Amino acid sequence: MGCLATVKAMAMKPEVFESSCALMMVNPRNGSTQINQVCKYLRANASMTLDFTEKDVDTRFKNWTGSSLYDQDITPFLKSICVPVFMSAVRNDFLTTETHTNDIYSMIPGIKEPLCWIEGPKADGSGKEYDHRCEGYNYWNDHSECMLNVLRMYTNVAAMKVTMSMSANRPKPKMFERSLCKSDEAIVSAFSKNVTCVDNMCCSTKTPKDYGLTFQSKTIESFDGTKLSAWEIPSPHGSKLAIFAHPLGNCKAGYSANPNHPVMNISVDYCRLYKILVSEGYHVLAYDFRGHGQSGAPETGCISSGHHEWQDAAAVQRYALK
Repeated sequence: MGCLATVKAMAMKPEVFESSCALMMVNPRNGSTQINQVCKYLRANASMTLDFTEKDVDTRFKNWTGSSLYDQDITPFLKSICVPVFMSAVRNDFLTTETHTNDIYSMIPGIKEPLCWIEGPKADGSGKEYDHRCEGYNYWNDHSECMLNVLRMYTNVAAMKVTMSMSANRPKPKMFERSLCKSDEAIVSAFSKNVTCVDNMCCSTKTPKDYGLTFQSKTIESFDGTKLSAWEIPSPHGSKLAIFAHPLGNCKAGYSANPNHPVMNISVDYCRLYKILVSEGYHVLAYDFRGHGQSGAPETGCISSGHHEWQDAAAVQRYALK
């Protein structure tokens, strides 16, 4: 979600990203690949006896969010990226493939660091290997130096000049929004009346205060009027700003493991990462996408993996410029 929303926002509202210095992408993927991979997983699971198709999987997602997984395609927007990119991905993530991840990386224009594959033995000493996409979100809590080296490289004055040059030469593709068909109206209507958060019971209840950080809660209005919940976490050590966008089904604090969920069965802690960034001299602006955490649900009831949330990413970026 965070990757697609941010990259699409760069295409739709490029003016709010003109002062940005770098973009970190973790576990990017496309909806069509996810559908295929989920079907493979279910068919390989001996406990699953239901007969289903890719269309069934997409229908379930649409019933849950009001939008189709086939809309969650990052590739048309990659050419609008205007800043240096650092991309990482869990090599054995079952929701995508190594080939597909390499395809996304190859389409990123301009300056980019080598693709960082998250693999090998975990840092916890268990002897187990990284093989889960949620572990890719926690990975930088234990391997922060590589991430920080990249941020240091691209947030100095010289790097900012390179970034601005890339921004001036950025292509501006024609974009369009796909509306929901009338057959979805009943689903969307019911969804908009009931949704307050995706998997709200599993969203982490941690706050920056748990790591000794001071913060302020803010409300940011998205481009369609949806109210977004955000944290401003100041750093006494510098003046740079890191904006954090979470994945689908998470919130700005993270995610508490649901042992019965095939994907969200590992806890994710983003507040620990905020502590690392603040210590490095970055102010942090973290926010909940629409329908997640403490943010409001949009009037249409539609959430997705970034197809609609680009409005949120762009609005937070605009807020940061004030």
